[in-house]
Amino acid sequence: KTQGVHQVQNHTAALKILVDLKGEQGVPLLVDAMNDKNPQYRAAALKFAEGFTGNEATALWVKKLDKSSDQVKAEILTMLGRAGNHTALPAELNALQNRNEEVKLAAIRGAGQWGGQEVLPSLLKVMKTGNPQEIDAVARAIQVMKGPEVTGQAAGALASTPSGYGQAALIHILSERSADDHL
Repeated sequence: KTQGVHQVQNHTAALKILVDLKGEQGVPLLVDAMNDKNPQYRAAALKFAEGFTGNEATALWVKKLDKSSDQVKAEILTMLGRAGNHTALPAELNALQNRNEEVKLAAIRGAGQWGGQEVLPSLLKVMKTGNPQEIDAVARAIQVMKGPEVTGQAAGALASTPSGYGQAALIHILSERSADDHL
């Protein structure tokens, strides 16, 4: 009953109490909260959701992606990236193909946070066709990736990247990682 414009704090507190009482069984309440028009309320629901990173909870969030607006998709993808459940990786990679820039940027950040070398080929594809904001997001994701193949794959993508901006970003990545063997 606290869904008025000036009652978002009360509405959020009620959701928090319910979720605290129900534990992981309260995840459907959090998923349903994404239907709310208030971005503050949705943000609170996603913050509460980060405590539930099991496969069942992640599956509910991935299912919600298909039924959501682009704004809500971006919010959910960001949360899934922070939560780090590997079962969400296919959804993150699929979202890299989305036409909405906000969704794509959220997917880049999410996949890059915990996907590691496994997502590198998909991110390099985005770098080849992306706009400057997408290329910057991919570059930031690659710069923090760990693994012995990161610099080799980045160097390999350099010649086939048509964008001068994308090439510059790859050169910068190789430079930052001291990839002298790819000079």
